[in-house]
Amino acid sequence: MQEMSFEPNALTYAALLAVSSPKTGLELLKQMPVVSLQIYSAAVGLCQRMNDWRTGHQLIHDMRSKRCDPDVVTYSFLISCHETANRWREVPDLLAQLQEFIL
Repeated sequence: MQEMSFEPNALTYAALLAVSSPKTGLELLKQMPVVSLQIYSAAVGLCQRMNDWRTGHQLIHDMRSKRCDPDVVTYSFLISCHETANRWREVPDLLAQLQEFIL
C-alpha cells in the first residue's frame, strides 16, 4: 500500500484551533510554525470561549506587529469576547477600528 504524506497548512492549523480546548489551543498557537489571518481569527475565537477579552486584544496586537491585519471575522470574535465578559463599553471603539480596516 502506498504511504500518503500530509503537510499541514494555515487552514489545517486554524481548524485544529477551532476544535481545541481553549487552554490547549493557545498553547498550540505558540508552537505553530505558520501564522495567518485564519489562525489568529481561530485563536481569538478561543478567547471568546475562554471569556478572555484581554488575550483577544493581545492577539490582535500580535497580528498587527506581524503585518497580519485582522478582518471582520477576527473583530466579530473579539466583540463576542467583550459580550461574554459584559464589557460593552469597549464595543463602539472596536467597531470604529473595524470600520478603519474595511474602508
